Amino acid sequence: LGKWPVINYAMRRKTMIHRVCNAVRKDVAYDIAYIHSNAAYCVPAAKKMGIKKIIMHVHEAVSDFLGNENKSFLTQWLWNKRVKMYNRLSDYKLGDSALACVAKFGENVLNDPKMRVIHPPINLDKFNPHNYDANDTICQFKVDPEKFNMIHVGRLCDIKNQEFLLDLLEEMVKKKDCCLYIVGDGETQKKKLIAKAKKKDILQFIKFY
Repeated sequence: LGKWPVINYAMRRKTMIHRVCNAVRKDVAYDIAYIHSNAAYCVPAAKKMGIKKIIMHVHEAVSDFLGNENKSFLTQWLWNKRVKMYNRLSDYKLGDSALACVAKFGENVLNDPKMRVIHPPINLDKFNPHNYDANDTICQFKVDPEKFNMIHVGRLCDIKNQEFLLDLLEEMVKKKDCCLYIVGDGETQKKKLIAKAKKKDILQFIKFY
């Protein structure tokens, strides 16, 4: 079905809507549905259940469809169909940025009075690489620019599958002089990663922060 995106989309959409409707309690009358973009199948499901106000909150400021000149006619048609559905069914559109709204609702959303940008509470400038001197960063983390350096930033937990990084590193060190930087909290998972790295004899290629 991967070769037929329209058929694949239609089958998955019908299945997911059915599952959502069956999972929601029937003895409660819901006035508002607040739906994140990674659960977009809930939008038509909420409408099907008769919920009058649907708020859709989008986060991702990227799209496989925007700026992709190699997309097929069917892929473009499918994206246009999704955009129309999201705009038709959602009563209010919230986004972490205007770009995130465009990625999900299309460029016309910028003129929609029911679109609101709610900026995240984190100062993103702190994570903008253009605000830092590369040499200072290299010195601070003792990065060897001659090596093939990899970095993972995030909470250390099973669901993020950092153990896969160790499997990848095990293969990489056979071909390159590598170093893996793991930045994040999670003592239980960290101990598991250290134990696995020792077993694979690759702990010397890893730095935890």
